[in-house]
Amino acid sequence: MLGGNGVICQIDESLFCHKPKYHRGRPSENQIWVFGIVDTSFVPAGGFMKIVNDRSASTLLPIIKEVCQPGTIIRSNKWRAYRDVKKDFQHETVNHSLSFV
Repeated sequence: MLGGNGVICQIDESLFCHKPKYHRGRPSENQIWVFGIVDTSFVPAGGFMKIVNDRSASTLLPIIKEVCQPGTIIRSNKWRAYRDVKKDFQHETVNHSLSFV
């Protein structure tokens, strides 16, 4: 379990796919989404990563509830699937289009 009362955990998802170099070879049809949670209270930071089928709220929210302890402060970008995080955790967001952090 990551987080705890007043502890900040950062969440994000990322797409991993093969891109051919110098236009040689075929691009991969497989797209692998990885969802990660990082607890910044550890030095070095502790984290959790999981391969997910999609990045919908129905996929990501149960993972957050399973991995993060109650009272955790969740920081994320403004991805639509994270809207309901505020029901179970304190939720802080960053708008990358206004400021890149």
